Amino acid sequence: MPIYNPEEFMALAEQELAQAQHVQQRNMRMRSELEGAGKLPQGLAVAGTCTYIGNLTGIYLSEPELQGMFSLYPAERARLARYTTSDLAKAESAKTGTGAPDAYLIANVVADFFGRTVWPNNDSSIDRASFALRLRKAAHKMGYNVIQPAVAQAV
Repeated sequence: MPIYNPEEFMALAEQELAQAQHVQQRNMRMRSELEGAGKLPQGLAVAGTCTYIGNLTGIYLSEPELQGMFSLYPAERARLARYTTSDLAKAESAKTGTGAPDAYLIANVVADFFGRTVWPNNDSSIDRASFALRLRKAAHKMGYNVIQPAVAQAV
């Protein structure tokens, strides 16, 4: 189902908006979104997302910090609650802006939270490494960890 800009929405005939097919599609989409509303991601998806953000930006969030950050983004939080660790492993394409919207939302949330911006897409002339560095500096000034945590070694 398309998302209309305001001009397109106003140009639609009212009969088209009232068609059973459109009403059913909107109803199914919103019911699905409402089922996930308020849910927080749990378990491996949280840890995997923290790792993904660290790899993407060099900002290393704890699980409670990630949960707190996503509490400000309820729609994105509900989508993240559906993720599995394998989904996050496939999210590497979000670094170039070519990832699936659900993967790309992680990069956008981080960019908005630390920089009040969106992650540069594939068409952008912005150097992503420089962009991530600027976000990392902002995160550091806000008191977040930007030094990779030491990996525990087996004895």
